[in-house]
Amino acid sequence: MKLIWIAFIFLTVNSVVAQDIIGNVPMHRYLERKYVKDQISNGGHSSIRPYLKEDFQDSLTKDISLTSNDWFSVKALSDIELGTDKTTKEFDLAVRGGVGLGLNATVKNRLSVVANYLYNYVDGPSYVDSLTSDLGVSPGFGVATKVGDAFGYHQLQGYIHFKANKFFALQLGNGKNFIGDGYRSLLLSDISNNYPYFKITTSVWNIKYINLFTRQRHIDRLGDMSSKFSGKFTATHYLDWSISKSVNLGLFESIVWQAQDTLLDRGFDLNYLNPIIFYRPVEYQQGSADNALMGLNLSVNIIKKLKVYGQFVIDEFLLDEVKADSGWWANKYGAQIGIKAHDFIIEGLDFQTEYSSVRPYTYSHGASVQNYGHDNGSLAHPYGSNYREWLSFISYRKNKWIFEEQISLAVHGEDSISSVSYGGDLFQSYSNRPYNYGHFTGQGLKTSIFYSHLRISYLIHAKSNLRAELGYVFRERKNGLEYESNHYIYLGLKTNLWNRYNDY
Repeated sequence: MKLIWIAFIFLTVNSVVAQDIIGNVPMHRYLERKYVKDQISNGGHSSIRPYLKEDFQDSLTKDISLTSNDWFSVKALSDIELGTDKTTKEFDLAVRGGVGLGLNATVKNRLSVVANYLYNYVDGPSYVDSLTSDLGVSPGFGVATKVGDAFGYHQLQGYIHFKANKFFALQLGNGKNFIGDGYRSLLLSDISNNYPYFKITTSVWNIKYINLFTRQRHIDRLGDMSSKFSGKFTATHYLDWSISKSVNLGLFESIVWQAQDTLLDRGFDLNYLNPIIFYRPVEYQQGSADNALMGLNLSVNIIKKLKVYGQFVIDEFLLDEVKADSGWWANKYGAQIGIKAHDFIIEGLDFQTEYSSVRPYTYSHGASVQNYGHDNGSLAHPYGSNYREWLSFISYRKNKWIFEEQISLAVHGEDSISSVSYGGDLFQSYSNRPYNYGHFTGQGLKTSIFYSHLRISYLIHAKSNLRAELGYVFRERKNGLEYESNHYIYLGLKTNLWNRYNDY
């Protein structure tokens, strides 16, 4: 065992890492910062993530001398955390032990292959363990198995990326995607587990156009192992237009359909290979009852260091019912508005604040398999629907240090009994609603969640992005039936290649 840890540390510090200039920028806030800053200053398609390195070649390669177009690297990955968790009932130790390997290869600066694997052993804060136990999955990372008092799960992420020419890029992978300029997204986020996908990126003039085809999985929380998992597919279009260096407008649509129902094994519906926006006419022509979403994303760079952004998502609605203001259940939509700044007032000081609100039953479907989720995690916002949330970040960077504080406050309407849906659980069928009119955001069991996260991190090894992190989390959740609070202090050693969300 000692030899394994010595080898792991050696790989972490001595990773054979060259500078690749194609493929994905790892989707982690710390790693994305310089790309976000560049787009606020110079324009670009900031709402499509993961970012592609080839879109930033000038800034990536200006200080780098490339001696070859081919390279290969191996590096160790870690997500190790030791902490203490004090709740309203007890005081516990918390452990996260994640170790693995990452492989990267580039051929002729046209083809990039990436594979990352981690095995995680987690005995975390009580609220995270409770959520894992209830859902059967580790939030954001898939099916978890019980290992003593802890949970274990595998994490596999990777892709094959081919840059065909300056107009087209193709990518086949297992991972996550994100559409939006905010910390959260109402359209597509990286909250849920990794999923298989095929993506076509088309760049013409001031337009970037995404065709994304994915396979997801629905987990029946009450089913036995023979009927627990159901497959489904999602087809997504997103068109982002840089109207100017300061203004971007994005059009979004997505269709979800189940792979198999009681009548037939439908599989992947070839009708949705249609590369042109919009899917809705195709769905109507099919006479299908698939789950369709549409949305807008807008961002405006007010000055070179400040961006205002927003989103609007529509699941269903009737204008007459909206005007009637009678709380019709099928008026399903949501909105987000936010602002973020980099090097605000002084160099290294960043600030972001955003507000999101989504009505009950949004993202859900009559056939619960066709919800807008994957492995019991939302494909959009972590609260799903029937919520209002405000959050803010402030961070300061100096050399290798990052100091950050995050605060969020949310009101989420939950279900007090499993047989009736008040629209806060997108994995429930909307057919379980108690009535058709009189619905409002936050209905049901009104639950308030306050979250604060203070962290200090130090970059130990830049090439592998190995960081030491010290943090303190306070979380309070309360409603008419229960109250819980957590004080969590931790020390971690992490190679941050993806975001991890426990802030809900």
